[in-house]
Amino acid sequence: MARRRRKENEPLLDQRRIVIVALELLDKVGLNQLTMRKLAESLGIQAGALYWHVKNKEELLELLVDEISSKIIWSDDEISWKEVITSWAQSFRDVLHAYRDSVEIFNSSTISTSYSRFQQIENLFHVLSKAGFHDDDIPWMASMIKNYILGFVSEEVRFQKIIERKGQTVEELGEDTNKMYQALPKDSFPFMRQLSPYMTSPNWEREFNLGISVLLDGFTVKLKNDSKKGQSVR
Repeated sequence: MARRRRKENEPLLDQRRIVIVALELLDKVGLNQLTMRKLAESLGIQAGALYWHVKNKEELLELLVDEISSKIIWSDDEISWKEVITSWAQSFRDVLHAYRDSVEIFNSSTISTSYSRFQQIENLFHVLSKAGFHDDDIPWMASMIKNYILGFVSEEVRFQKIIERKGQTVEELGEDTNKMYQALPKDSFPFMRQLSPYMTSPNWEREFNLGISVLLDGFTVKLKNDSKKGQSVR
């Protein structure tokens, strides 16, 4: 394939431009098909020139994590720590939905080297520390929140792919699934039949907020219990 020549007014190649084009390509082909070769072609350069700026796909994914993380917003309002984290969690979820295969990108490495991701972690640690939680609990609490958000968005995306594959609307799939559950033997599956209307009519916004609320309410109970036990709470 002939390489596209850089136009006279086209910006020079740097990591910023690579990230922008990589995200555009990601939206078109998905993570599995996002290769360094295809990215070089999209940039109109030889692969060797790309590797001069990004050594491999792993580093590319870290750059994408950094870019995506930079879009997550923290509230500047004078609100409670629970409201701050809830607002941040909603922003995190929205940002993940804005980029194709974003959850897989975030899960591509166990230890991130992304500055923007570090900043997100630092901010979350700061909020939990100011709320009074112990240092040895904070990293695991932060991890619980992060894993909940990533897992929830992954489930939303999975459900949407099922809808697209079946060629149905959410309502149509819900009706079919509800009929299947209602046909189950009443003696063996009374609660599945009883709760079927709620199981088959997803309300993602309400479910997401419920999950965050349950997590943070649990953290609040722990904070109060630790205080009652006379432990040192900052």
